[in-house]
Amino acid sequence: MSPENRRSDELRSSTRALLAAGEQPHIEFKSIVVKSAIAKQVASGANYVAFQPAAEVHTIIFGVAEEDNAATGVTVGSIVGLFSEAGGPADLDSLQLQIEQTIHSNVRPQPKIAIYQENVSTAPILVLEVRPTSAPHVVDERWLMRGVGGVRAMSQAEALQIFKRQRLSAWIDEFGDSDPLKRALAGIQHSIDDLRLAQFPTEPSDAVGGLVNASVDTVSDSLQSIDFKVGEVMDALVEVNQRVLEPTGTARDVTAEQAWATVTDSRQLRMHTIYLCASSLGAQRVALLDGLFCEFLGATAEYSAFAQNLAESAVYRMIRRAGEGLSKELNAAADLISAALWRRNGMPPQFGFDWLDEVRRTEDLLSEAQGLRSPLFGDDRVGGVDAESGVLELPGVSVEMVLRALDGALSLNQKLMSVRTPTGVYWWAVPESCSIWPVVFAPGVRIDVDAVAEMPTVSAAISTLVSRSGGSSWCVEGPGVAIPTS
Repeated sequence: MSPENRRSDELRSSTRALLAAGEQPHIEFKSIVVKSAIAKQVASGANYVAFQPAAEVHTIIFGVAEEDNAATGVTVGSIVGLFSEAGGPADLDSLQLQIEQTIHSNVRPQPKIAIYQENVSTAPILVLEVRPTSAPHVVDERWLMRGVGGVRAMSQAEALQIFKRQRLSAWIDEFGDSDPLKRALAGIQHSIDDLRLAQFPTEPSDAVGGLVNASVDTVSDSLQSIDFKVGEVMDALVEVNQRVLEPTGTARDVTAEQAWATVTDSRQLRMHTIYLCASSLGAQRVALLDGLFCEFLGATAEYSAFAQNLAESAVYRMIRRAGEGLSKELNAAADLISAALWRRNGMPPQFGFDWLDEVRRTEDLLSEAQGLRSPLFGDDRVGGVDAESGVLELPGVSVEMVLRALDGALSLNQKLMSVRTPTGVYWWAVPESCSIWPVVFAPGVRIDVDAVAEMPTVSAAISTLVSRSGGSSWCVEGPGVAIPTS
């Protein structure tokens, strides 16, 4: 059966092998076609292959039931065929069209599929082969994974692993026409070739000392060169991506789907940058960012959460005042910290963190609206104090304990905590189920002159919380005066 002819009176040899192998995470047998289950089966199977690339393809065979082989004791696939209610062979073309339309309408992004009609002259079956494209694949705003027990919700760790494995190749394909990228990749290849062809001493007298010394020096120099080229690649990717994400209009012009797409792509870009540069960040700090992502940004963004998506997408387009001179991995980390805070806030940055709370508390809405101004772009910001962003891990520390220790206050929606000082405000995103706290310190525009605690006092209290809980703190952006690094 040629690739162009996917209809055959017989079984392909590959199908016979699958039937003999029995059901596995990447092999499914279905006696009938259940239209309502197809999308979940396809998305979960594609995600499994993305998570376990060695599987290569997820195959669903319709018209097959499980049967125990009496001779071997192994459960194998037994052909029962696909038949109409009248008892004749089913209309395979119609079933195939239903399957294709269901996948097209319900699975995002579209996986790559191929459908084969086999054994059509006797007991016809359909063989559906599924391969991931830009995983994770989503159905009804849910990330699903195929496992030994069937379809289940994808774990956060699995989702992050798929991001790591999928995004680099996708970016290289997407930006393959970028001249800076081509030059950088060529430089990497030359460095690898130089490393492979490096000449080492071969005389017996040099077999130990000389070989080791030459190897260490050569490998060290080559790896440094490769690392530099990788940096150039990432810079080129970020530059192209930033141009793609530049706003083309006001928030009124952005659709729910555009906001969702920006959020999804931006998260993946930054997480990939962090994983690619994990060696420079260190395992502990990567774990902190993993925890932050899983708690605040790890769930699939929903189209309907337009305000939150709009708030988060705006962060990725902002130029941070303290972000100048940061490395690409620290820029990525700072973006994710800000994204977590603004997403919890649910309002785009131009409104400010406490705008909605102030509107809710006032009775004179007209005066409030006329007096609004953005705390991010005011001209009377406190001098000599820098903005900072960071992330803390406080295991075993409750929200109430943090509030008491820092004299903080919760927002009306209970999702943000503020700690005011005479020189600025700390904003904390309150976690729901973990010990990770994203935090920023914003030098004040509207100063709280009545605040009791000075910023150094709050910083010392943060250090005490970290020490007593056995956690850690990391100032990603800024001098580390307001947010200490443990």
